[in-house]
Amino acid sequence: METAGQRQDWTSVTGREWRVRRSSARRLREAPDPADSERRFDGKLAASAGHGVAAPPNAFEILRGSGVSTAFLAPLGIDDDGRAIWVDLHHPASGHVLIEGGSPTARGEILRALAIGLAMTTRPALLQVTAIDATGRDLTVLETLPHAVTETAGDARSAQINLLWLEAELLARVSEGRRWPDMLLVVDDLMSLAGPESGRGRAALMRILRSGGAWGMHVLGAAPSRMAGLRAAGWSGPEVARLVACDHHGWFEYRCGGRCTRLAGVSLAAVDLDGVARGRRPAASALGRFPPVRPAPAGWRPNA
Repeated sequence: METAGQRQDWTSVTGREWRVRRSSARRLREAPDPADSERRFDGKLAASAGHGVAAPPNAFEILRGSGVSTAFLAPLGIDDDGRAIWVDLHHPASGHVLIEGGSPTARGEILRALAIGLAMTTRPALLQVTAIDATGRDLTVLETLPHAVTETAGDARSAQINLLWLEAELLARVSEGRRWPDMLLVVDDLMSLAGPESGRGRAALMRILRSGGAWGMHVLGAAPSRMAGLRAAGWSGPEVARLVACDHHGWFEYRCGGRCTRLAGVSLAAVDLDGVARGRRPAASALGRFPPVRPAPAGWRPNA
């Protein structure tokens, strides 16, 4: 068992064998190496990084193969070299994530896979999930997760109710000096919240974006492009990581903390989504029903 004085990060590997390097917090601070926090996959996963392969990398397969048990981490995709790229909600440069551009299908796939990936690595006692889905088809599967605390909001009125509730929770946390448990708001179309029908919900979302990160409240959002309205709403802050769609379908540039990584975004197959709806957990074969929680090493930066 890892002690409080130890830190763990992951090196690139060959095949399915994973080597764990333990080092002191001081060493991590003195010689941070972003490559050490990426996982290298061979075979089918590495091949999926090529433009000629139609199938995107599968989030379940990455979770099973890596054995990652660090809370608040989830796979984003596979880069050109076959390394899995991860997002860390507790990193100061990725407390919120904006997925922008590309087709609605591509945005919906990676948004859904990212939310489920976070739920798979993080226990329900540590992370609560709520969603706003104007399409009514991309995020309803999140209701089947034990992390879900509300039904998915599918119209402007229910979206406003959820946002005002989250704003009240934020104000209560500030008043009480509390940040746990973390809360994750997933929004499939941010532009649906920009109109007058969203009422006070839009202002509530702006407050959550600008102040929520420090109090354990995170937003995963998708939009056709980062228009001026989104920038004014708080999506241009330093705590927002961005996945910007490339010309090639399913490929994104991950911009986080001043770094840019090109990757093929993760998705979930229909059979995986059906399994989630039936209560199956993708990490079960390797990690049990839910993986043991291990706090992320201080100062660790997965790919930023």
